[in-house]
Amino acid sequence: MATQSFGRFYSKSLSTSPVITKSITAGIIFGMSDYTAQLIEKDGTEKNEDDKGQDWVRILTSTAVGLFYFGPAAHAW
Repeated sequence: MATQSFGRFYSKSLSTSPVITKSITAGIIFGMSDYTAQLIEKDGTEKNEDDKGQDWVRILTSTAVGLFYFGPAAHAW
């Protein structure tokens, strides 16, 4: 039920504000994919004392690229 509600909301958002909706979607996907990539990268390496966890600057940069560059560009494409 919640999935259908979200689907309707997302569809309506695409109709009323396509660029903003696509930009937010791209930003979320870019950020989540970079977060996941960092988890995969760290999984294959040895843990050491210098390991600070996730690189949040890199994640935010990826999110910004999706939000401000790729989302609007994908709409025009």
